[in-house]
Amino acid sequence: MQSGYNRLNILGSSSVKNAVLYFDENFTDDYEQQQQQQNQIIIDDQQNEQFALVTQTFHRNFVQWIQECRNIFQETLTAQQTQQQPEIQQTLSSLLSGALAQALCMIHSYKNEMKNSRILVFSIGADHSDTYSSQYMKLINCFFAAQKMNVLIDACSISMNRETEETAPVSASLEDQFAASVLQQGCDLTGGRYIRIHKVASILEHLFWCLTPSATERQQYVLPPKHEI
Repeated sequence: MQSGYNRLNILGSSSVKNAVLYFDENFTDDYEQQQQQQNQIIIDDQQNEQFALVTQTFHRNFVQWIQECRNIFQETLTAQQTQQQPEIQQTLSSLLSGALAQALCMIHSYKNEMKNSRILVFSIGADHSDTYSSQYMKLINCFFAAQKMNVLIDACSISMNRETEETAPVSASLEDQFAASVLQQGCDLTGGRYIRIHKVASILEHLFWCLTPSATERQQYVLPPKHEI
């Protein structure tokens, strides 16, 4: 959004599969037209072409990825029930470290074109106590690699507890930021920000004010204080 020359890559990570949901190969108009024709992108007169391309491509790939994850999960569950293996919930673990490593490789390939790259991690789930303990060392290694590459990592943890505007306390999204997690450690190591959001209606507000500005611009904003780990 800040510049038309920025590149955007979107990766999806679950406990069963990682996938590239959007890949910005280059900036040429010919490439955009080719993608529109291949993916049957429909652009209205009131839409920005780049935004429409990203939105529709991401949506199509996201739906396909979710369906593939469900199929893999169901196949694994059926196999474990047949073989009388432990519960699937006890065997699944996060694949986030692989997605972060892939993102860093993409950034490294752009190093001659992009000097200030960033990674934004969206963590969506019902259990905010998850600390990715099964891949702790792998994640920490990714964070140190990002720190060495001067890549800022932000993280936004979105609650799925379905709190309404009336029942959720106003300060809930600020208070819950301070819960320690491995994602917060990664943000602190790379100079990024870690926030938690309880109310879905406040997502855009948090993204615009806390995560969209660059590291330099954030110094001009009055943001919630970081929690020292």
